[in-house]
Amino acid sequence: MKNFSMDAMLELESQLQDYGWIAHHEDSPDGKTANHHTHGLAENFDHDDFQLVLDVDPRIPQEIFSRLVDLVAEGTVFQEGKRYARVITGFEVEMKRVEEDERELLRVILPDPNGKFPEDDGCEEMYMMQAHAFL
Repeated sequence: MKNFSMDAMLELESQLQDYGWIAHHEDSPDGKTANHHTHGLAENFDHDDFQLVLDVDPRIPQEIFSRLVDLVAEGTVFQEGKRYARVITGFEVEMKRVEEDERELLRVILPDPNGKFPEDDGCEEMYMMQAHAFL
């Protein structure tokens, strides 16, 4: 985890011990993406960690990650290339395998407000970049 104060690191470690996972974010240099991701799922839930790269309020990925972890705890195993309901209201999300800092993650691909994914014609630009963002 990059650029965290000692107090922030201790808080994250405490949360990891209490809940078995944590989420945090890093802003990207281009200002168009962000790197929201989890830690601890592989070690504590036998599941890949998650990543979301949209530049949104960090509370949004936190809510999505919380829902995903609840589903993992219930037995759902998320897989690359599949779409899943029950994560966000009214839409499916898609999973894409990516590598970050030598660890494999499942990137959560969100549809745009019209329900279009990056590969769909007419998908909003902000949402198109999630499939190919490298951070």
